[in-house]
Amino acid sequence: HTSLAARKIVRLDETDIFLSFLPLCHIFERTAGHYLPLSIGALIIYSEGIFAVAGELVDVRPTAFLCVPRLYEAMHDKILEQIAKMPARKRDFVRRALDIAQKYVGIQSTAGRPGLLLGLQAALADRLILRHIRQKATGGRIRFLVAGGAPLDARTFTFFQAIGVNILEGYGLTELPVISVNRPGRQRRGTVGELLPGIEARIAEDGEILAKGPSLMRGYFGKPEDTAQVIDPEGWFHTGDIGELTSDGYLKITDRKKDIIVLANGKNVAPQPIEAKLKTSPYIAEAVLFGDRSNAIVAVIVPALDRLREWARSQQLPTTDMQELVARPEVRALIKRELDRLSDGLADFERIKRFALVPNPFTIEGGELTPTLKVKRRIVAQKYSAIVEQLTRSGV
Repeated sequence: HTSLAARKIVRLDETDIFLSFLPLCHIFERTAGHYLPLSIGALIIYSEGIFAVAGELVDVRPTAFLCVPRLYEAMHDKILEQIAKMPARKRDFVRRALDIAQKYVGIQSTAGRPGLLLGLQAALADRLILRHIRQKATGGRIRFLVAGGAPLDARTFTFFQAIGVNILEGYGLTELPVISVNRPGRQRRGTVGELLPGIEARIAEDGEILAKGPSLMRGYFGKPEDTAQVIDPEGWFHTGDIGELTSDGYLKITDRKKDIIVLANGKNVAPQPIEAKLKTSPYIAEAVLFGDRSNAIVAVIVPALDRLREWARSQQLPTTDMQELVARPEVRALIKRELDRLSDGLADFERIKRFALVPNPFTIEGGELTPTLKVKRRIVAQKYSAIVEQLTRSGV
């Protein structure tokens, strides 16, 4: 059902080329990157891994590529770094073109109608500059990127749309592979799109997303009790995600139900949107929020190592050793400024009151990340339990 429904949304045929990067054991890749192209006779080329994929995009020149947001965000940051190193005149020209295109996309992605003049300016910016960025980043033949498995940063969405690459954010789970996806030309920033044909969804009283459809699993093998806990007598699958349906049919995801932080004062805090916002800082690689049953939100933060080392050299700090850097007051002050800057719009109880910097990056091998590069909140909580306890208890 999923493959047939997806073909009603995106035009595909046997001339398409899919670059497969994610593990085939992951339902996102298995469904949209494997079964879907096989159903139409498209070509699948398998990536050699994370260190090869950037070059493969240029060499293979795929028409479709699926990945988790983290890789798209890394591509976005890398391109911006390259632009920053251009000669001043060329850099200003490129940034002006991006500003025009991003303004155009920003209006489009909120259901607005860009004016004729802005449309002409965006078309000229693409013809003169942005198509060259598109060529170097994706090979120039890409028709769409698909993002799933975690929230896509708004800056990354706007950037790829601005350089002329459709990026389609979707939502699904192992039990119900694709629930919704943004359609080409109808993307809505901050949402996971419209429901897939044949899928129904509604929002429960507590905000949980419930869904049903032909692609819903029959149940967990040999575990009828577990199945009954997630599929109710009316056939609705309880996703465990909190979200909302807009009046025009777009689905928004707020957080995992089990990840909601309940403070001692009874206030509920959804950590994922805040964490995603904090990670837009060039100096923050990871941020994991805690605070259940405590009086304030606290965070374990992994600095962006390369950018922090560059900053340390620019400030003439006597070391670039990460263990020493995270303990320096200058670095803590830098991160505190970033937290304050990125907390605009948050309620006071949602703001990070205390934080700890840890020097070691999160990795799959270290157990902090899943194969699709999502943070394992429980593992981080266990590994840094003493730090989290100190933050929540003593205000250090």
